[in-house]
Parts: sequence; C-alpha cells; structure tokens
Amino acid sequence: GGPGNATLSDIKTAIPKAPVCLLDPTNDIWFLSASLVVTNGATLLVHGSAVGGDANEVLMKSDDVGDTNSYVWIDADWGTLDFQNVKVISWNELVAGPDTDYTSFPRAFIRARSRLRGANVQQSTLSAANSEFGWLGYRSSDGYGLTWQVVGAATGVTVFGAVSNCYIHDCQLGVGDWFNNPKVYGNNVLWSSNTVTADTLY
Repeated sequence: GGPGNATLSDIKTAIPKAPVCLLDPTNDIWFLSASLVVTNGATLLVHGSAVGGDANEVLMKSDDVGDTNSYVWIDADWGTLDFQNVKVISWNELVAGPDTDYTSFPRAFIRARSRLRGANVQQSTLSAANSEFGWLGYRSSDGYGLTWQVVGAATGVTVFGAVSNCYIHDCQLGVGDWFNNPKVYGNNVLWSSNTVTADTLY
C-alpha cells in the first residue's frame, strides 16, 4: 500500500488475483482468504452500504487447524484501518461457520501496529464505529481479536483509534490495555460478557 484510501473493491479491481472474494454482491459479503497488510500511510476503508461503502460483512478465513495459512489477519503497520457499519467475523470453511475455538490454534484477528524504524516514527490507527466483531483472536498479545500494539521499546510512539457503538462478542481481547488507553476504549462498546479482566474471552 501507499498513501491514500482503498476499499476491498478497489483492491480487487487493482489486483484481480488478490485474496478477497465478493461472495454475495447483492448483500456485499466478502471472504478474505489471505492476510491483508496496510502500510506506507495507506488507509483501508471497510464500510457498510449504510454509509456508502461496499462491505456489509467480511468473513475472515480461520479453519481451526494447525496448517500454514489456515487463518488470516488484517494488519495496519504504519497505516489505518477504518471499520464502519460492518460485521466482521472469523470463518471456518470446514464447518461453514465461525471459528469458535480460541485455544487449540491461532484464530483470525485485526491489528494495528506502530513502531520506531530508525529515526522514523511509523504510527497506525484502528478505529471502529457501529460495527460487529465476532469470534476473533486467540491467547496471544500479537493476535487479540482487536489489537493495538507498539512494537519494541519506542518512547513517544502510540497506536491511535477509537471504538464506538460496536457489538464485540466471542472474541479474545487484551482489554487491560484498552482501559489504559482512552483513545481506544469508549463508553458505547457493547460486550457479550460482564467479566472484565486483562485477558478475557468476550
């Protein structure tokens, strides 16, 4: 990627063999069969039709086996991920449903990473509004369902983002970091569990 905005449709048009497939053009349902990395200051817009976008639902490959490439992730590494009015869930092709197992093998996840590369600060953003996230993440600080991560010891480097009016359920989340980062945690997030710890399944 590079500076500028792109949608899943833009990616598919520019790279016809890209691992994004529009399963249902009528309902704007996409399947992601390989990982996407947004970098070099680019922005990925994953917006539903309610706000003029092209993605009402995104299914992320997560086959619950130990094979290479059995699960995927969406990563901003010096980039921006912007989710609005969209449903994003893991998808186990073997059972034609969500990947409900977060302990045996890694599971699909979404992440934004910032870092200091030489003297250059490369900061990322992960924001979500009016969206649903389900059955994402596993027990790793690198692969929580929604992950904001600073790579290495980088003074003054942060990861930006905000979450509002989102339904987040059946996800593995390192929510301890959310409470310590007001840019990330908002009062309008709806949880499917009342238990809040530093490392909890929601």
